[in-house]
Amino acid sequence: MHAASADRPYLFQNERGYVLRCACCGRFEIALGRLLLQLSPERFEALCKRVRSVPLDAWEPGSLCALSLTGHMEAADIRYACTRAELIALRELLEGAQAMLELERLLHASLHARN
Repeated sequence: MHAASADRPYLFQNERGYVLRCACCGRFEIALGRLLLQLSPERFEALCKRVRSVPLDAWEPGSLCALSLTGHMEAADIRYACTRAELIALRELLEGAQAMLELERLLHASLHARN
């Protein structure tokens, strides 16, 4: 995967980070603060589900969450110790990227239905 630059098209971005899908290999790159992940489409989808499943209302103020970035898909479990605000920012990035993917799928289906 190539390094991101200002000229690269992002799938979704905000002031805290970005999600990029590589045109060459289809892998996803997620950047949030000092966190940088490169994931296959399957691992990206699994991460989105894990992040969405964390109950924000059960969070104690000032505490950290050790979020598994790999889940049970890898031999080694890689965790991200994040604050509630960081988890919300990651959730926003992933949800934004998923919304753009869904929009892309709908557009693709619409164009192919006309042909």
